[in-house]
Amino acid sequence: MSGSKSRASLTLSTVVASAASTVPPKMSKLDLPAFSGPIEPASINVWLGRCEDEYLAWSAWNPVYVMSPQLLIVLAGLQPEEPSARLWWNQNRDMLKQLATWEEFASRFKDRFIPSGWRLDALARFYDVSQDFDDFRSFTASLQTARNTLGSLGDGYAISDSVFKNHLFFFANPALQLRVRAIPNFSYENLTVDALIHVMATTWLSLVAEGFTMPVPKSMLKSASAPMSNTHALNSTSPLPDLTYTEREALRSVGGCFH
Repeated sequence: MSGSKSRASLTLSTVVASAASTVPPKMSKLDLPAFSGPIEPASINVWLGRCEDEYLAWSAWNPVYVMSPQLLIVLAGLQPEEPSARLWWNQNRDMLKQLATWEEFASRFKDRFIPSGWRLDALARFYDVSQDFDDFRSFTASLQTARNTLGSLGDGYAISDSVFKNHLFFFANPALQLRVRAIPNFSYENLTVDALIHVMATTWLSLVAEGFTMPVPKSMLKSASAPMSNTHALNSTSPLPDLTYTEREALRSVGGCFH
């Protein structure tokens, strides 16, 4: 009798274990990021990319479940917090929920909020960044942001390290350029982007600490590196024009000479 009970108990345990193994694991929740703007190509592409990454991660954690594109689109459509994007979803959600793929939804979103020539606009913004009177850190951050926007657009738009270095140096404040050029053994060609940023940032802090407030005219910067022929220097009898107050202050700030 005891042997029969043992066999029955073993059989029941086997059935329970088998049934438990057929129960799928609990599905985890898919949390898509909110879209709070701004309405510009960089933020839109970042948001759509994060939605795709979150879905890929969810699929890896829930391999026995398949989410329909329509449900994914609905979940994404609930995320816009930016007013115009939220209004667009509310006005078009019935049509958008009928789309067959996520890619179609992403394309509709881009078509609505990203101008057709946004890639060239992004490239123009990169080349329009200059320091002028801004803090060097702000200038660098703006330039890096503009570069990052172009980074995902392919070889035709991506900014190489050498192009970035050139823009960083020659679009910085002219007084900063002059001070960096005067650094002994300054080897521009051997510096990495990060090393150049460090040199220029510390030099800018030095200028600020010295009370630098006046700009150096760009014409002076160009003439500083332009060679002058000996013949012209020796034979010229015309006196040099008097410096303006702005030019004198600019020269004084970088240790220049008035003669």
